[in-house]
Amino acid sequence: MRTFWDEIVGRVQVKTPDRSMNIMLNGWLIYQTLACRVWARSAFYQASGAYGFRDQLQDCMALATVRPSLNA
Repeated sequence: MRTFWDEIVGRVQVKTPDRSMNIMLNGWLIYQTLACRVWARSAFYQASGAYGFRDQLQDCMALATVRPSLNA
């Protein structure tokens, strides 16, 4: 599993002076989008019912550079 997730979240890396921002940008946001939003449909903002067509397109675009095969 570690290799699987490292491959996905390690594809694009951002470096800022803020360590917590780096953690969020370089791992958590991509993980949350793929695992919670796309696969489980349980992301924090989905509790209000945000799962329409435009919402799904925006989420898939976030994954386009790190996992293009998901957008096929």
